[in-house]
Amino acid sequence: RRAWRSVGVDLHPEVLSIARRETAAEPLIEIVEGDARALPFEDGAFDVAHCSLLVHHLEPAEVVRALRELSRVARRGVVINDLRRGIWPFCATWASVMAFGRSRVTRNDGPLSVRRAYTLDELDRLLADAGLVIRWRSNRWMPRVVTAASRA
Repeated sequence: RRAWRSVGVDLHPEVLSIARRETAAEPLIEIVEGDARALPFEDGAFDVAHCSLLVHHLEPAEVVRALRELSRVARRGVVINDLRRGIWPFCATWASVMAFGRSRVTRNDGPLSVRRAYTLDELDRLLADAGLVIRWRSNRWMPRVVTAASRA
């Protein structure tokens, strides 16, 4: 039986502390302090690199840098899971957080994050600028887009 080893990376001490506490009993999960724009791993250290809900926090040049780093450390490819900008994703997010969001932070951050996100065309250009080719994409879950890419 083969097991997956997962390594989580974040810059923020509070997030790292929570992640370490929540995964303490999981021997195949390691939490590492690091920056997606300069990952602390050797080339090809992982089969796949997954980037979740980070891209919309970065400026375009930083996205390209992070995508290149993810590609550098991944032998097979990269999966990007992020928000996408558009009127329907914004409306769906706004309605969802107004109906179910309990905190002011959630009610503010959800719609704001969608407004800061990239459109599919913008994300495609950033992937191309990073030297990546889209191999698969799903955007069925309206505010989200999941893209699998690998080196050209």
